[in-house]
Parts: sequence; C-alpha cells; structure tokens
Amino acid sequence: MITGCGGCGHAMLRHAQNIKAAYSCRYKFSTDDTACFAGKIEVDVLKNIVMTSIQHLYDIVADHKKAVSIEANPAAIDNLKQLQSLQKEIDNLTCHKLDLYNHYRDGELIKGEYFIQRKSADEQIKSLTSQISLLEQKNWQSVNEAVANNPIYEAMKDMPYPAQFSNEFIKSLVDSVIVYDESRIEIKWKFSDSAIAELLPQ
Repeated sequence: MITGCGGCGHAMLRHAQNIKAAYSCRYKFSTDDTACFAGKIEVDVLKNIVMTSIQHLYDIVADHKKAVSIEANPAAIDNLKQLQSLQKEIDNLTCHKLDLYNHYRDGELIKGEYFIQRKSADEQIKSLTSQISLLEQKNWQSVNEAVANNPIYEAMKDMPYPAQFSNEFIKSLVDSVIVYDESRIEIKWKFSDSAIAELLPQ
C-alpha cells in the first residue's frame, strides 16, 4: 500500500520512531514544497484509519446485499433471520467458553472436564459457522447479475463477518493513502466512486 504526501505527491518515508514505525515526508524541509506534511504519523494509526474505512465499506456492502436479496427473493428474509439466530448461538457459545475458562482458572473445573467442554463448544461453533456460510452463499445467489458485477461486491463477496482484513485483502481494495495532515487523510480505492454510489441507498 503506497503512502504519499498530500503536499508534494511523493511517497512518504517509513522509519522507526522510538520503536514504533512512522511515516514522514522526506521533502518537508524543501523550500519548493512548503505544503508538505511537516509531522510524522505512526503506521499503526494510519492502518487503523484504513481498517475503519474498509469496515465501513463492508457494512455498506452488507446492507445493500440484504436489501437486494430481499427484493430479488422474498424468502431471503427467512435466511436473514436464520443468520441472526445462528450468529446469536455462536455469541452465546463464545461467552460459554469464557465462563468455562474462568471456572477452570478459579479451580472450580478440573482440567480434563474443561478441555472436554471447550472442545464440544468449538465443534458446535464450527458447525454453526458452516451453516452461516451456506446461508450467505444463498443470499449472494439471489443478487442480480448487474449488482454482482460491482467490483466491491466481487472483492468482498466471499469474506465472512466479522471480517479479518489481511494485508493482501487491504491491497486488493486500497490503491494508496494520501496524508495532508493528522486530521486529513485521503484513501484512494482501486475502484471508481460510481461503484460505491451504486451501493448507497437511493
């Protein structure tokens, strides 16, 4: 992912700053480039901004997918209800696993019983996750071809929620990040603004 200065347009330099990596513009002291970003921005801060933006984009896609699926196939409403129910079961099992650990840590549950119950919860979560995946596929199949050709849909259609954004996935969406100052950061996507506009409520 390219990180550029909003003032001069050059790629910013990544370097270590008190152990934490940061970006700064190598041309900031040039008299010809007075508009350059004069400070430094930590890599982790920049990545969090990008991740938040991608998450917001994912939410737009998810909301649009639901609307289009229901319009194209009224039965999709039942699928969505099932998805919500399955996700609730997974959340409950995740909380149950945490309770099991707390009981084991406090000596209220022996080691063998703890591992048996945790394995059972993991297997149930795995089964529920598979069911969610199948229902998600059904929902995508109900989306009409014109919308399915949207590049954002294509990039995100196989990604489960909540999303874990790998570096490869980020690179597939983000062309570059332009830093003007700490409060003004522009993300340039690898698709047009019209692709996003297609997914927004009319």
